[in-house]
Amino acid sequence: MTAEVVAPLSETLGPLLTALLGCTVAALNPTPKVSFVATGIAPAWDECCEGMAWVRVQSLEMVRPPAMGMTLGDPCRRSWLTTVGVGALRCASTVQDIGGNWAPKPSAITADSMQVLLDEAAILNAMHCCVPPSTALKSLTVVRWDALGPEGGCVGGEWTVNLTVQSYECAEPP
Repeated sequence: MTAEVVAPLSETLGPLLTALLGCTVAALNPTPKVSFVATGIAPAWDECCEGMAWVRVQSLEMVRPPAMGMTLGDPCRRSWLTTVGVGALRCASTVQDIGGNWAPKPSAITADSMQVLLDEAAILNAMHCCVPPSTALKSLTVVRWDALGPEGGCVGGEWTVNLTVQSYECAEPP
């Protein structure tokens, strides 16, 4: 039997995101040197050649208590549909304009693509196998993988995942 969640969303979601990031970084090979919980629409692609990994909240939607004045259950106990992005970026082979303006070799482009596929599989595995159980996390549903780049010398992708997270938003539980 699991204990009831008696913490606000900021205290339940933060540790889940941090755990998901830790699992992601541990699963990626080579290990990215830059990793963070990001805010906003998309993380800055500043350090992709060092390898980057991130977790970010894309949206939050309250699914409990019921909307519009319904009084079913405890109004302080809430469930949130949390849409999260989990991604990674690496260096991409690019056109070299120093001394000749040559395009990357097909083998280099293929190697970049294979690394992205390895990262995609590693992140998926980390989300399903590594994230520690929590009384706040009630479900994890993988939605889709979106490719990113190549742009600015970076290439990678991001998984979109729905988490159902429980919280308790009143000052003191009853």
